[in-house]
Amino acid sequence: MAFPATPLAMTVELYLGPSLGWVDITSDVRQSSAGSGGGVSIGTRGRSSPGRDPDVVRCNLVVNNAGGKYSPRNPASPYYGLLTRNTPLRVRVADVDPGGALAVDGWRRNSGTPGAAVTAPHTSLNGTGDVDVRVWLRMDAWTFHGGIFVVGKDDSWSLAIGDTGMLEWRWVDGSSGAHAIAQSVKPAPAADGSLAIRATLTVSDGSVRFYSAPTLAGPWTQLGGAFIAGATSVKASATNGVQVGRVASYGDNAVTGELFGMELRSGGTLVASPDFTTLRAGATSLTDAQGRVWTFDPGAVPIDRGARFHGEVSEWPLKWNLAGTDTWVPLEASGIRRRLGQGNSPVVSPLRRTVAGVNPAAYLPLEDGAAATRPTSAAAGVATGTSSGVTFGNDPGPHLPGTASVAKMTTATATLSTAVAQRSGASTWSLLLFFKLNAMPVGSDVVYARVYFTGGRVTRWDFMLSGGGYRWIGYDSTGVVVDDRSFSNTSVPPNDWVIHYIEWSTSGSSVSWQPWMANAVDGTFFVGGPYLYTGAVGQPTRVDVVGSSYFQDALLGHLAVAPQRILYAGDFAAVASGYSGEKAGERIARVCAEEGLPVTWWGFPHDTTPAGPQPIAPLLDILADAAKTDGGLLLEGRGHLGLHYRTRASLYNQTPIPVDYTDLVQLEYTDDDELTRNDVTVSRPDGGSARAVQTSGPLSVLNPPDGVGTYDTSEKVNVATDSQLIDHAGWRLHLGTVDEARYPKVKFNLASPALAADAATTKAVVLADAGDVASIAGLPAWLPPGPARVMVDGYAETLDKFEWSITWNGSPASAWDIATWSGSARMVANGTTLTAAITAGATSFQITSTAANGAWTTDPTQFPLDLKVGAERVTVSAISGTGLTQTVTVTARAVNGVSKAWPVGTSVDVWEPAVFAL
Repeated sequence: MAFPATPLAMTVELYLGPSLGWVDITSDVRQSSAGSGGGVSIGTRGRSSPGRDPDVVRCNLVVNNAGGKYSPRNPASPYYGLLTRNTPLRVRVADVDPGGALAVDGWRRNSGTPGAAVTAPHTSLNGTGDVDVRVWLRMDAWTFHGGIFVVGKDDSWSLAIGDTGMLEWRWVDGSSGAHAIAQSVKPAPAADGSLAIRATLTVSDGSVRFYSAPTLAGPWTQLGGAFIAGATSVKASATNGVQVGRVASYGDNAVTGELFGMELRSGGTLVASPDFTTLRAGATSLTDAQGRVWTFDPGAVPIDRGARFHGEVSEWPLKWNLAGTDTWVPLEASGIRRRLGQGNSPVVSPLRRTVAGVNPAAYLPLEDGAAATRPTSAAAGVATGTSSGVTFGNDPGPHLPGTASVAKMTTATATLSTAVAQRSGASTWSLLLFFKLNAMPVGSDVVYARVYFTGGRVTRWDFMLSGGGYRWIGYDSTGVVVDDRSFSNTSVPPNDWVIHYIEWSTSGSSVSWQPWMANAVDGTFFVGGPYLYTGAVGQPTRVDVVGSSYFQDALLGHLAVAPQRILYAGDFAAVASGYSGEKAGERIARVCAEEGLPVTWWGFPHDTTPAGPQPIAPLLDILADAAKTDGGLLLEGRGHLGLHYRTRASLYNQTPIPVDYTDLVQLEYTDDDELTRNDVTVSRPDGGSARAVQTSGPLSVLNPPDGVGTYDTSEKVNVATDSQLIDHAGWRLHLGTVDEARYPKVKFNLASPALAADAATTKAVVLADAGDVASIAGLPAWLPPGPARVMVDGYAETLDKFEWSITWNGSPASAWDIATWSGSARMVANGTTLTAAITAGATSFQITSTAANGAWTTDPTQFPLDLKVGAERVTVSAISGTGLTQTVTVTARAVNGVSKAWPVGTSVDVWEPAVFAL
């Protein structure tokens, strides 16, 4: 038997280091009634009230402390020395969907790859005969421009979802080498976005077939007929393994969502079957039943879908009664945002975050304050830099917003230097320096920087400037020139900010090196080489910037050396501009990657709003700024210890969770002005502003009873350009003028008979997250006619031995229903009214429109059409007449259960008004 006939299968665990791992402490958690508390309470996940930023999730419980087991400083405790501040804690319930998943981000970070699971090459994967591949996944959207590549073996085959949502099978014929593509009809995912998809290739006749199913267990339904391409085999590819979540050769087009499993059959034999539902948060790899080891790319985060909370215990308060017969510890664990926002978090510039994220062996950010007398080192293993004739805290000017401040070489003999920490085994080295001359150089070559190496053929590199350009000369230990390259400075003039970047890499018995010189203003860059010289790279030991007549009054920023690539060519303009124009979601993904902070997604990171320069602010403020710019929800991870971002676009046009009024134990209703904002001004930092005002209608700025009066607000949003502001103001005005009541509390008792007998609804309620939408049917007669569509702004829950309650915080979901090209929404007809009164049973009536809006359509292809007459939904089959007064033919009255007569002057409009997305 299951809950509630038996106790709730709740597990509470603490992570007590790599040796013990996750330790089950459920038996010590007080449940049911106890004088000192019992059960587990999880505070609001998401918004506790409309319009607020999401709260930090908190979990409260009480553990028995007999013998001082949970006393951190008690040597007799079996956990002595392991109960530290911010000990990870998680709560999970096995009763509903206990499985795991691999959450993937679908975003190609410049220094890596989209999230995916990858297995190494293996002979079993190299079959050239029939192929049968199946993937079970969950995504917010099943269509995206450019398509989504789900699984594949590079240069051999792949399964994708095309632009329009059709499945695509791409493969290379092993005999002819020809590329082929087969397409299916569009599959239909479940309401939660999950679906298993399948493609089979039969090489004997070159036929491709597509299928879909609820899970990998089937049953499989064929999608359309067979596609015949005449292939006789599949190209073998011994050098590549299989990737799930992306196909590397197709770059950006990767899955954003959750992977549950994959099966690959070659010639009818199952050769790979990673089951991602077995994963738990923190896993680093998975071995399938065939022995294939699957590793996870950056951006792929194992999650636990059965988890209700992941957080950290920051304190261990010990409690006891005076007699000493009862001892306990009331624990409060918090989501990771609490720690990220604690104390005085460092304020770090975008450039510093990016460079520090590659763990450089030498790094002088050169962002020291004006009173500094030497440059601070930000590289592990290097205590400090040295300088002479250099001032700090200088304004970089408008062309380098990615940095907080810069250094200045005040004399022709000024110097600045840093040692380079030893990093054994590195085969690639890179150097980065930003500089800006006071004037263009004239005359012959002058050295402005030197890099010293040991253990390689070149022991010193001189970087030089002249009136004609840039030059690099490498010398061996005897002073003999090993390589000498130069190029003109016409396209990258040094009298504005220049990015000087060089890479050296081992290439067999030679060194391949390549210089980039980029204009920080517009990203124009010159790439030299790659050039080759025989010998080894060695290890850089020191970098000097040396003064000269050219470098007097020159500005310097971010001198770094790293045992890997620091920047890609595409980063040059972005990093210098503070990543202005970067999509808000991509910023969240990039900054979290720089910090090593796991983040999962619902919605595409690249389907978000272009943002302005990254703020020079603490980490959590940067992420919150990006979330506000996009309009999504920044949450803690429920299935992992990290963050979760739900994009604004993922909130649009959702398929609601069906709920009946009888499933609830509490439903609160209010018709208030909590959300009302009818005069909205939006500005951007150091930019312009835009204003949007509701001037007509029941929630307009007009005085009552024509409106509600003025409810004004102003917000600063870090969008990329002023041209975006009017749309953002209009969107916020729309959210603030939704003319509906609210259902602020929707409470479920999962132990109730109604839910205990309804596994599907129970699962949907349990898995619902902040931002999801529910439709509540069967409302009582004293409430507005339903169903009520409610957005779950946030929720809280209580778990105990025989209790499990979840309470949603709700707001009107209609605010997020936007018009689509082929949808049913229509433009509003403000001002249309009934020309004459109608009875409750009338099957035709007359309407009069305003001159500003004009007459209604009479095009028969636009019907049937649902209208709103007062509060009644009616279906009409035609509208006739060419003037402002027209006749409406009705085929159905009281579609929403409201049946009454309406007087002359009653408002008439479309039932589903078109709202344009931000």
